[in-house]
Amino acid sequence: MTIMNPGPIGAHEDGFIPPVIDKKDDPQADLVSGINLMANVSLQLGKAVKDVQGQVKSLQARLYNTPTRYNPIGSAPATTFQGTSNCYLMNLGSPDQGTYWMVNSLSAGLSSWAQDDSNAVIANDVFVLASSVTDPNQIQTQSIVWHEASTYDGTSGQTVCGIPIAETFGTNQIIISDNEYLLVLIVGASVGSPNTGVASARVTVYNEAAAGADDVVIA
Repeated sequence: MTIMNPGPIGAHEDGFIPPVIDKKDDPQADLVSGINLMANVSLQLGKAVKDVQGQVKSLQARLYNTPTRYNPIGSAPATTFQGTSNCYLMNLGSPDQGTYWMVNSLSAGLSSWAQDDSNAVIANDVFVLASSVTDPNQIQTQSIVWHEASTYDGTSGQTVCGIPIAETFGTNQIIISDNEYLLVLIVGASVGSPNTGVASARVTVYNEAAAGADDVVIA
């Protein structure tokens, strides 16, 4: 781009051709480019700050608008767990950072109503776990926070429990912190693939900061 220099007044007579000034030699052009660049950077920074503010407000709303109720759910195909086939490990998720869950109730079974009947399906065990890992090969026994009571089955000759199961829990009986996952494990069901295991819970979400000195960790 070039900028015409009109030259001195009256110099256009007698066929005078005015000189041109290249943009790179014009100090005002550099000033304008710098202003435009600063304006563009300011706009980008402003948008980034606005986005971050929106995320912070959203997190604050989740943290401070507690306690609230939440219904996590999970499903899983049949798998082998610790050498036992026909197992279903459902991951119901983890609390947002800075919050924890108190589990009020929970149910687990199979997705098919045709199979989901206590008279049709039995399992060796049903566990609820508060685990920092979800890999079935790394889950520790100390993660168990509840175990469905088994009863002796005269037909199979072993202690079993019927599927589905449903249970309610007392205050602070099961606590899931923000570095843990709520898992439900059905072990050794009488049916396997292609069935799908399902689990759902009703939890109360609390803000850890608002809880103050309350101990929300189960040792």
